[in-house]
Amino acid sequence: QIIIETLDSGAGVMAVETLTELARALGNEFTPARTPRFLTQISAHTDNASGEGQPAFDPDVTMFYGLRQTLGPALPAHPEHHAGFIWTGAAFTASSNDGVATQTTTPLDTPSDDAQHQLEVIVFGGVTTVGRVEFYIDGVLVATHSTNIPTAVLDWQHLIIGLGTGAGAGDTISVTVRNGGTQECPA
Repeated sequence: QIIIETLDSGAGVMAVETLTELARALGNEFTPARTPRFLTQISAHTDNASGEGQPAFDPDVTMFYGLRQTLGPALPAHPEHHAGFIWTGAAFTASSNDGVATQTTTPLDTPSDDAQHQLEVIVFGGVTTVGRVEFYIDGVLVATHSTNIPTAVLDWQHLIIGLGTGAGAGDTISVTVRNGGTQECPA
């Protein structure tokens, strides 16, 4: 497990993500046709240095946990192929995109602070017409997307971004992540 953190009052990005492949190593990308599955456990915490009682899912911070086509220091958005959980600073959503249409999002309940939550994303047959993406929180199916299914090769990422808007109170937002693994069916 690892802790990723940022300040709610300053710009900053911290991510745990797929490493670049080494020569002669197994590929570390995930192909939607092989039903990739991303599983992680998170626990979000804020130190409330300001005394405001600000939640860890803070309006001055954004987060992403899931599979995406292009790793980077920003939330995945249209037209990037992706499937994962996004905290926008205002809402927690299940999100997917096929690189063509606008992304599909489903509003979800924001996870509680200081509690471990299991997040899981499964992409089923993204190159077929019957593809779908399933999203689970704590083992419960919370959303199914049957449109905008990613078809590009995907990598995994845990991402937290301090927006640097200056509106935050100087609280440190920490997320402990324990990667449960990412896997796909063999060819």
